[in-house]
Amino acid sequence: MVALRFLCFSTLVMVVMLVLGCGGTGSSSARVQPLPDMSQVPDGTLAVWGIGTGTAGGISALRGTPIMSGTWAEAGADGPIRLGLPSCPGSSVIVAAAGAVSFKEEHTGQGKVLVVQMEKGAIQLDLADKGPYEKVLVRGSALEVEMVGTLINAERVSDQQDFVLLIHGRIKVRLKQEIAKALAIIEGSDVELTDRQTLTGSTSGGLGEIAVATNRPQLIGSAKARKPLNEQSETKPTGDT
Repeated sequence: MVALRFLCFSTLVMVVMLVLGCGGTGSSSARVQPLPDMSQVPDGTLAVWGIGTGTAGGISALRGTPIMSGTWAEAGADGPIRLGLPSCPGSSVIVAAAGAVSFKEEHTGQGKVLVVQMEKGAIQLDLADKGPYEKVLVRGSALEVEMVGTLINAERVSDQQDFVLLIHGRIKVRLKQEIAKALAIIEGSDVELTDRQTLTGSTSGGLGEIAVATNRPQLIGSAKARKPLNEQSETKPTGDT
């Protein structure tokens, strides 16, 4: 029953949730709106505003607004927004109402890395293609998530705690370098999640226990109406049947 229940939610995700509507109320008409053309964007553009009401760098954003490195893309209180990733074909980020993300590139010995920084609130990242990047990372207050062709939900629950749920694909989760160092945890202690598994991490307690989501959480709705992802997921320990 749990598997069937989750499958029903997953079907909704694949057909509808990836575009989410991202209008103020998540209306059906908004859900079918495609992302804008991203074939010609200004140099340095890391994301493009697609659907929904909010601000980019504190200024009201319009469809097609480019999001540059370090710029906060913040959703309004009434509903989510959807951003396209022009360098990662078919990929997008949904930010729940009153949430915010920023983007930056880092360079390592292996190549370029795209970092999606959860500034506050919940996101959904659908990574269809890494494009020119060696890695795509999601960072919150405590966790760093390495994406591998994946659909995830994640939430910066507070300035001290993060929550991540893998919908499908594969991810590696670890504490951010500075958090691991402060907690005297050996670097390289990655945790791999499989479909429907969840994990929390905090700046004071490190990584939590892996759990399994029995519900597919939603990002639709206003900031007041939407429950935190960890509450919506109704998790259970991995050993439970």
